[in-house]
Amino acid sequence: MPQLAPQLWREWRTIWRVTAFTTAIATAGCSGAPPRIDIAPDPAPSLASTGVAAAEPVAAGVARTTLTSGGTAADAAAALGLALSVTYPGFASLGAGGACVVYDPAAATVQALHFPAPPAGELAIPALARGLAALHERFGVTAWADVVVQAEGLARRGVAVSAPAAAAFAAGRSVIAADPALHGTFSATAGATVRQAALAEVLAQVRAGGAADLYTGTAATALLRDAAGAFTAADLARVAPRWDEPRPAPGTTLVPVDTTPDGATGFIVADSGGRVVACLLTMGKPFGAGRAGRNTGIVFGAPATGTTAIIVQVGPADPSAVTVTAGAASMTCVPLGRVAPRQCAFVSSPPGG
Repeated sequence: MPQLAPQLWREWRTIWRVTAFTTAIATAGCSGAPPRIDIAPDPAPSLASTGVAAAEPVAAGVARTTLTSGGTAADAAAALGLALSVTYPGFASLGAGGACVVYDPAAATVQALHFPAPPAGELAIPALARGLAALHERFGVTAWADVVVQAEGLARRGVAVSAPAAAAFAAGRSVIAADPALHGTFSATAGATVRQAALAEVLAQVRAGGAADLYTGTAATALLRDAAGAFTAADLARVAPRWDEPRPAPGTTLVPVDTTPDGATGFIVADSGGRVVACLLTMGKPFGAGRAGRNTGIVFGAPATGTTAIIVQVGPADPSAVTVTAGAASMTCVPLGRVAPRQCAFVSSPPGG
């Protein structure tokens, strides 16, 4: 796996030299087709380095909105992760765990945040909200309520099922059919509108009371009812993310994430300050434990059985260049000049991604 990052760097350096990052190629990202290549937008010089790579386009749009509204990469990543819990729950529900890596070019460091979902029999104890809240608390500038409200709105108003989400629903058809709560929500085809009222209420409580509400508050009470004894209030309250000490760049950093290859989704966000956040979220396997809570709408994750990694390479030839890989999402940022000091190329290949 460590050999992937240099290879990606060579490939993207070639793309940069040939195209000068002025064009974009968009193709279907399903198995057997080329991946989607999304060159970072340049709406204004101050936003020249911003961009998002994610397997699900509606959630990616939430991240872009956060960036253009003045949010950092951490704000956008937190908003994106919460939106995925609505639009792409087979890989990233509130029942998920995972890890994020923050590259800070100003400090020349890479720092990892771990929020694994602890096993509890056939279920995993949800960790996503705690992890994204920790990311936002350390590196965000946008109010937490503004980060959460976009995902809440998608769940409450309903969202049209995107092509990647529809593909995930189709691939998980047998799992979905076996659970009435899953089947009642996630049997839709592309373009159909899916509303998730119970999940919207949980997100509203997380918006108003912070992520802690899902672990020790009103939402926690509903979650424990859905867990039906698989874990206790004390188990839930003990879920806590962990930060590694910052690692100096340049160099290659591998951050291990407990998952199975087909049960995770990765995304990458870069902001106008050059900071990059990459996250790998995991349900253990597609649609996790194959069970959704009637009181919360949360799809429970399953315990992980393997390990993959987020890869960050800074340099070595140019210490201001960075290549990041998280699942099937990858990104290379390189310096261009004074007018647009950085520009990034992003790739995401759904489903899973």
